[in-house]
Amino acid sequence: MPEFTAGELSENEIMNEGSKILWHLRQLNETLKLEGFHLQMDESIEQVQALLDQIGHLGERLTDFTEKCALLEEQVNEAQRQNDALLAEMRQAREVRDNMLMETEDNWKADVEELREQAELAARERTDLIIQLNEARQDVDHLKADKHELEISLGDFRRALAEREAHVSTLRERLDLLEELDDPANCSQSEEMCETADSGVDTTDLRKARLNRSIEERLRSDDLQQELDVLRREFRKLESDKEDLEARLHARSPDSSPESSALRPGFSRSLSLQAELRETSFFQNLSFLSGGDADRTPVMSSLNQCLDESTYADCVGLTEGSLDGGPDSRTGNNGTVSEALKTKRAYFRWTDVLICFLLYIIVDVISFNVFGQHVISLTRIDRHNRHTAIF
Repeated sequence: MPEFTAGELSENEIMNEGSKILWHLRQLNETLKLEGFHLQMDESIEQVQALLDQIGHLGERLTDFTEKCALLEEQVNEAQRQNDALLAEMRQAREVRDNMLMETEDNWKADVEELREQAELAARERTDLIIQLNEARQDVDHLKADKHELEISLGDFRRALAEREAHVSTLRERLDLLEELDDPANCSQSEEMCETADSGVDTTDLRKARLNRSIEERLRSDDLQQELDVLRREFRKLESDKEDLEARLHARSPDSSPESSALRPGFSRSLSLQAELRETSFFQNLSFLSGGDADRTPVMSSLNQCLDESTYADCVGLTEGSLDGGPDSRTGNNGTVSEALKTKRAYFRWTDVLICFLLYIIVDVISFNVFGQHVISLTRIDRHNRHTAIF
């Protein structure tokens, strides 16, 4: 009988070997029956049969274990495949994560650089705004000082203008009085009184002096009226400049937003206006202190020069066209009053009119002393003879 172990044989081989053992046992049993050992053989056969049953049961369990092992191997393979898929997804996720981290880092670097540039730009703008704010505050301080000086100058100008108006009203009263004295009725009464009172006094000199005074007062009143008009225009101009200055001062206060700092050119203009105002007030005070006989304002001297060189109409037109710095309608340039008044005229001069008027007075005086009548009465027309008495 061959030797074998369960670990070296398969199930079929074990079954075959078991069948062989049973056949040998039956043979041995028949032999033993013959010899009288059948009882022990039955027990051995039962034991072998039990062993075969156990071997069959173990074979079934081995088959179940084999199936389970195959199933477990399939599950292990499936798990391995799933693990490989998960590892691939993990590697892909890691790559995506690394790419996103790199892209995010690059974006963060760009954002950080942009934020730094914006911070630097904001710092520069803040510095510029602080500088502009300081300049605006300085401009506001200058404008406040200019406004205060301008208010003081305007007060002086108002007082000077009031004094000048009072002076003009006084001159007008004197002019009205002189016109009353120049009345023919009053003249005839005064001449009769002079002749009856003192026949030795020459009335020609008295009338000549009175007429000269009347002419001087009339010219003086015209000059003062022209000067007063000029001063009023300058006063209105200064009032408008003051309002403009107040508006600009109110607009450029420190709490307002500093836009374009464009107040520098206004300082020179305000300073020039203040200089003109001081000069005008100075000459006005001189004229008031001297009683009107001293040099008057530069505008007055320009008007006197205009009266000496041209007619009164030309002087008025030139003054109105050139006082505000506008273009002259006749000269075509943008000159001031003094430059425009220096131009010579082709018309007759004012002194010619005065000379003719004085000649007429002398002829009238001679006619009155010689013929006893004035020149106007001597030039009456004789309607019958169609000729004049003397001329």
